[in-house]
Amino acid sequence: MGIFRFSVRTSQTLMLVSVALYAVIQFTILPPTPILQPDSASYLDFSAIRTAGYPLFLGFFGTNGAMYAQTLSYAAALAMLGCEVVRARGTFVLALGLVVAIMVNPYLNLYHAMILTESLFTSLLLFFLAALIRFSCTRHWRWAMVAAVAAGLAATVRPTGYAFLPVLVLMVLMNRRHRFTGRSLAVVMAAAIVPMLLLVGSERAYTRIHHGAAATSLAGRHFFAKAAMVEAPARSQTETDPMRQRLFAALEMDFAPVRALVREAPTDDIERLLMESYETCIEYFCSDKVRAEVGLPEAAMNNVALGVGLERLAGAPLGYLALSWRHYKDMWVLYTHPDQITVIIAFIAAHRPLPFEPMMTELAKIVTPGGKAIVIRGGMFALGWITGGLSMLCLVVSWNGGAIPPLNAAGLLAAVTVHSALLLTAALGVGIPRYTLGMWPAMALALAAVAQFVLERRLPGKRRLGQGYFVRAPESPESRGQYHGNSDSI
Repeated sequence: MGIFRFSVRTSQTLMLVSVALYAVIQFTILPPTPILQPDSASYLDFSAIRTAGYPLFLGFFGTNGAMYAQTLSYAAALAMLGCEVVRARGTFVLALGLVVAIMVNPYLNLYHAMILTESLFTSLLLFFLAALIRFSCTRHWRWAMVAAVAAGLAATVRPTGYAFLPVLVLMVLMNRRHRFTGRSLAVVMAAAIVPMLLLVGSERAYTRIHHGAAATSLAGRHFFAKAAMVEAPARSQTETDPMRQRLFAALEMDFAPVRALVREAPTDDIERLLMESYETCIEYFCSDKVRAEVGLPEAAMNNVALGVGLERLAGAPLGYLALSWRHYKDMWVLYTHPDQITVIIAFIAAHRPLPFEPMMTELAKIVTPGGKAIVIRGGMFALGWITGGLSMLCLVVSWNGGAIPPLNAAGLLAAVTVHSALLLTAALGVGIPRYTLGMWPAMALALAAVAQFVLERRLPGKRRLGQGYFVRAPESPESRGQYHGNSDSI
């Protein structure tokens, strides 16, 4: 008899107790009032540029109640994930390790007290991951639908959730060579896609009805800023519409000094800082002057800016791809290397006055990171390569089909979730590391699947999982017969 040899029900009970303790601790350290950020007002007022999910959440619970609702939602989702890992014939130790790894992330815990989408989005990500595990165990269309609902709700909270759609497709394709419980492949695929599309469509319709002609999105601001960061053929001289001509002229001339400054960056860290800071500024403050000159309402202005930005990017497709790749890489860099701080400060001092310097508030926040920066940078790079490799493996497995243990299958899908979300963000927005932090639960699940795979092969004889101190929980009647994978395959 090894230690930690519990039944599924006992393991899940212990998991619930552990997460309940976490929730109590989080409740006790919440501030008296929520922490507001610059973006908070746009959610509280349900700005026309925001999706409806989070403003509706805030409207239902109130500003103060949102802190407690976010914390409770996160704890509930975390408990569900831990219980599903146990149910998938993982070990209690492995499941607890996964949950603790997510619990102790200080950045995610801080978001519970903030009026930002991060906490609620991460909770829905946890529910999504738990549903992936259950579907991998049961291959039942109902759990495909649950995963789709979680993905759809995530997309209504933050558009990054759109990246979950290809994961749902891969989830079904990965299991297509097995007999689905009670339904055909077509029905299961529909169950995995239609609920998400219905939720997203309903949110878009509600937003359009609520705001009327003022309904818009951030796409115009984002693509206009991206167009300002790449070199492309001039269009202003041939454009006949005066408003579009002014926007093309701004991209070609007003923001040319920005592109020139970025080209002079001597190191990767400096280029990353300049790219992120200037593209964010051009989305907002740095474009205020040209937007005021055009003089259109926000929705109409965004439509014109979107058209102009896309036309300029169409003339420089390689520049757009290079910019997107740059943002994707930058999201894996959480800290500037300590040795680069003095170089960055010297570069900025040598190039003053900087383009749009009074509006570049981010450049005034440069601080020297502690010694942990080097370790975390290396760890994030390793995570990127590991999850990237798992994503490629997931594509191969989904193409070929095969017998995949549920936790391994969910780990592969979790890795795809990470990179799908980051690639979508890089293509449509700016590579802010904060977005990477929100995907930590998916990274942790991918690593847990790798850990189980390695331990089952490395622990000799009776110390293999299920026979020693890392003990797989005995199967429950509910899970018996639902697991069709070969424990020696991945």
